[in-house]
Amino acid sequence: MRAWVCSMNTTQWRDIFGASVTELRNLLEFSRDQAKGVAVDLIEHQSARLEVESYVDDFSESPAKLAPVDASALSSIGILIEDKLVGLVCSKDQADIQSLLSSSGLIISIKFSASSGKGYIELQLENPDDELPF
Repeated sequence: MRAWVCSMNTTQWRDIFGASVTELRNLLEFSRDQAKGVAVDLIEHQSARLEVESYVDDFSESPAKLAPVDASALSSIGILIEDKLVGLVCSKDQADIQSLLSSSGLIISIKFSASSGKGYIELQLENPDDELPF
């Protein structure tokens, strides 16, 4: 059951479960990898690679940005290249990504690629020798 819930994004949670904002927060926390995750990988190794939901079959590695898909509370995080939506961050990584983007103070470069329908983002910590803000 956990794997099934983790395979969905917040829009699907809203549609299938009729989830409220509070329930969406609970689902994000439930689906989050408690033992490690993208934030830990990024800080420990200065980079992290994540599998993401891809809307394209094949795409060579390109700079990307991450942004909410819509203005709703707890919107899915979209992956954009030249303002075109090419994928979504998986729900299991959304809480960590949101935290990194909104409050970490870290400067992160993001690249997206896809091969045979599988999408990936590569996060790279910029200036890793600088002192971390926490």
